[in-house]
Amino acid sequence: MITEVDTLQLKKIRYAVSRANKLAFWKNICLVKSFAARFILQRRGIASILYLGLQFKNGKELFAHAWLVSGEFYVTPKGITDYKKIYSI
Repeated sequence: MITEVDTLQLKKIRYAVSRANKLAFWKNICLVKSFAARFILQRRGIASILYLGLQFKNGKELFAHAWLVSGEFYVTPKGITDYKKIYSI
């Protein structure tokens, strides 16, 4: 179970990854942000799960997405669409 202090720390990490993304001169995608957040969490000894998912749109286009979850807190967002989880680390 995640405590209020843990949630505050996770929110700070999510905010830090978001801020760092704005400073990069290249476009970071969900996978890069998820790996960065995972690295930060691992250094602090906080468990997390990195999910990779796929979604078909219009029966033709395939979209991939990555998101990071610690407990029930989404450190990097999954988004509102339903991605089929194909792998988790």
